Amino acid sequence: TFLPIFFAGVIFGSVFRDSVKPDVDFGSNIAGAILGGLAEVFSLVVGFNYLLVLALAFYGLSMMKGPSARHAS
Repeated sequence: TFLPIFFAGVIFGSVFRDSVKPDVDFGSNIAGAILGGLAEVFSLVVGFNYLLVLALAFYGLSMMKGPSARHAS
């Protein structure tokens, strides 16, 4: 099904509309798509059992980055 792709597009579109730096946000979206594709290929190489480790690594990197301010106060 294409529901995850649809909802990701809706979420990105609503956030992108209010973006202060649309060039950075669009580049981040493209980089995320590339990393997702690489993760898919990685899962084919090492198997789906190790994909959980990769997903946890991505979540850990996200947490280390922390929340970013979207709007200037």
